[in-house]
Amino acid sequence: MYRVHLRKSACLLSTVALVLSSVSPAFAADLYWVGWSSTAFGTAGNWSTARGGTGDGTVPGVADVAIFSKESGGQNSIITSTIAVKGIIIEAYTGSLIQHGILGIGTSGLRMGSGTFVGGNFPITLSGSLTQTGGVMKYVQNSLTLSGSLSVTKASSTVQSVHSNTGTLVFRGSKADQNFTIGSSVIKTFKNLTINNRTGSTDDDVIADISGGLFLSGALVVTLGNLDLDTNDVNLVSRGPITIANTAQATLT
Repeated sequence: MYRVHLRKSACLLSTVALVLSSVSPAFAADLYWVGWSSTAFGTAGNWSTARGGTGDGTVPGVADVAIFSKESGGQNSIITSTIAVKGIIIEAYTGSLIQHGILGIGTSGLRMGSGTFVGGNFPITLSGSLTQTGGVMKYVQNSLTLSGSLSVTKASSTVQSVHSNTGTLVFRGSKADQNFTIGSSVIKTFKNLTINNRTGSTDDDVIADISGGLFLSGALVVTLGNLDLDTNDVNLVSRGPITIANTAQATLT
């Protein structure tokens, strides 16, 4: 076990290539899950252009935001093939979004305040940020790759917020520093963490602000960028190896 509390101060990564659909809708849309036909995410009759609509929509594509709301009820939604959307919003939803296929989320990112996201052994890639203020995100067993930031907090004391990642969390920014924020009273599990911030400048930090410290049951790998534990005085405990690439742009502070 490695226990690190830093004040001052590679491995080759397999990059999962998302197979994105080459067909884009004519215009961007907010599409609401209604689940009229089945539990299949990829069925047009399960989507509406209005909250609580009648299945008059289309399957969300790369320009669309998929919304799971109170009006969606408790009908689960199951991803069974490669899906690429601009964003996903889960708000006041009581069902589960279940991942059995590759999931690509664009610049609008993933915002989750309720419901359950059940991951699987398929990669998830976000060009934006993942912001969770409630609900349960669990069984993320493959890679979760972020170009933006990760924030998991509780909107109120009565809200449950659970984030369980037993795969590899990858910070892969290319434009600016990234934030890695976990609030108090959040139930959290992390296995492997990879830092690969490719800005090539001083804006390559992943700034950790994690209540109770960062505990990894697996490995920490820094190939590019800096994992900043010092700014917010974050303790790091890693049960697996810590690997820092032999380059000036790979650091741990």
